[in-house]
Order: sequence, then structure tokens, then C-alpha cells
Amino acid sequence: MPGKSSIPIYDFVSTIAEALDNGYTILSNHYTRVAYLAWRIARQIDLPNNEVQDIIIAAMFHDIGALTPEDKIRMLRFETDEVELHVHAYQGYKLLKDFEPLSQAALLVKFHNVNYCQGDSTVPLGSHIIHLADRIAILFNDRKNILEQTLEIETHIYQEKQHFNPKCLLAFTHLAKQESFWLEASSPTLSSAALNKIFYTKGATGTSVKRDRHCLKVESLSLAN
Repeated sequence: MPGKSSIPIYDFVSTIAEALDNGYTILSNHYTRVAYLAWRIARQIDLPNNEVQDIIIAAMFHDIGALTPEDKIRMLRFETDEVELHVHAYQGYKLLKDFEPLSQAALLVKFHNVNYCQGDSTVPLGSHIIHLADRIAILFNDRKNILEQTLEIETHIYQEKQHFNPKCLLAFTHLAKQESFWLEASSPTLSSAALNKIFYTKGATGTSVKRDRHCLKVESLSLAN
């Protein structure tokens, strides 16, 4: 007999993200790191829980529009132009927008490569957060102690400050003073499982997260005659 079951949306998202980039460690580490950094910036700004959750989902999927791992790696290495960046963001939006549980995250993906200095007031704050988190994550060198890199990363970000939303940049400035921020973001144990716990924790407002909002209702079919 057919039945129904619920799948937590973050479990679904992380499984798909890992499947898409299976075998490319540089990519899976990048997405979880961007999601973590975006979560910390969003929490520092004190956004509502539902917005924070959509930001985490969008961060996990932000490069889904780059259709091959090779394209994604080129973007991590800045081996692409601005037009291609916007094309892949729009492709990601089209892939996600018609799936209702990811529709809000899709909008964040669509605009995540828009520079703040372009003056587009329609860009959601969540997109600006992911844009900054993405740029910070790209600057990490996993072959070096992260605490030896913080000044270099901060300098690089501030040199390009015109590209980033001032509210996001201010949040990053506060976070960058904390060693724990850098150590957690660079931790080899940072994983989808850890982000799953973050996804369902209480927010800065103290209100608890309702799992129902971020669960998929799935029809399961019995194969028995």
C-alpha cells in the first residue's frame, strides 16, 4: 500500500549536493564552508530563522548552475568572467525555482554573484551574504594554519569592499575578531552532518525551528502485489 513519509529538507539538500560533486573534495569542502560562513554572517546580522535556513540551503546549492565539476573548479580559481558567473547563477535559479521547498533559496542563488556596487536594490540580503561568504571561502588555503591567514584574507576582502553589502561586511568585521570563527570554518570536521545540527538549532531570537516547514512529504509505494 502507498504510504507517506517525511524527509528533512536539509538531508535532501546535502545528499543532492554531495552526489553532484562526488569525488571532488575541493568542491564539497567549499560548499559546506560557504554554508557555515553564510550562517555565521546571517546570525550576526540577527536574521529570522526561516531566512537563515534558506540562506544555508542556497549556499549549499549556490554553484549548482555550473553544470560540470570542471566549470565549478574554474570559478573557485577565478578562471571565469563576470558574464559566465551570472549565467551559471541564473541556470542554478532555473533548476531550483519550480520546486516549492527550494523556491526561496532559488532567488538567493539567482543573485549571489551580483556586486553591491552595481546598485541593484532588488538583490536579497541573503544573496549578498552568500556572495561575501563565497569570496571569503575561496581565499582559504587548507595547506596552511588558518590563524596565519586571517590578516591576508581580511585585507583582500576590504580591498574589494565596494563589492559587498556594508551590513554583511560589518558582520564579518565583528566575526573576524574571534579565533573560533576561523577555526570552525577551517575545521576538517566541518561537514554536512554538522551543518544539519546548525540548521535545526534555535536562532538568535530564541524561537525554535519548526521542522515541518522544512520537511518533504514523500509518497512511498509498496512493491508487493
